[in-house]
Amino acid sequence: EALTHRAQAVLWDLTQPPPACLPTLPFADLALSIFTLSALPPESMTDALRHLRACLHPGGRLLIRDYGRLDSKQLKFARAPAARLESGVAECDWYARGDGTTVVFFSEALLRRLVAAAGLVVEVCKLDRRLVVNRATGV
Repeated sequence: EALTHRAQAVLWDLTQPPPACLPTLPFADLALSIFTLSALPPESMTDALRHLRACLHPGGRLLIRDYGRLDSKQLKFARAPAARLESGVAECDWYARGDGTTVVFFSEALLRRLVAAAGLVVEVCKLDRRLVVNRATGV
């Protein structure tokens, strides 16, 4: 409550232009995209990034956290060939989940290309590489 003048959370379909409830554009120094882009159809990702860019003041930052290529979840999808979807975006690993939603797993090259197409500049791009081992089975 006391921080509403400093931060605002918004429910927004990023494939659409910013909603009218937002302040006059640009209005933010920082925007977070956490497991958001991967939930969009690949053809909508560049527009979504452009819409986020429009919200940022000059010099503003967009922080992205999302699924990376060869994530353990992707490896599970790869075992079900029917889960893989075709898209018009090169190098796009797009899959259908059992509940009807979809997910994209990003390579660094794909993410850099989408960000550049939206007029943004990548300052840092890191891939979290963790080996997950089931303690009970040792696998």
